[in-house]
Amino acid sequence: MESIEARVVDARHLELASAIALPSGSLVRVIVGIADGKGGLQDDWRRYGMERLSQAYGNDEPDYPVSCVREPNPGYQP
Repeated sequence: MESIEARVVDARHLELASAIALPSGSLVRVIVGIADGKGGLQDDWRRYGMERLSQAYGNDEPDYPVSCVREPNPGYQP
């Protein structure tokens, strides 16, 4: 994955700050975050990551017993 700043030209167009090495017509995913220079973009990525992680695990996930752990993490503190 690559992160590139872009300027909004209008409601349907962005102007990239630098070129990307993809052929014309390539399909890309754009995640919009405002680059305010104050860490806001980093906060956006953190929030996005947490949202995606919460979608990966549901409330109906099984509760695995300790006997299923093959290699315990000695630093784990519940």
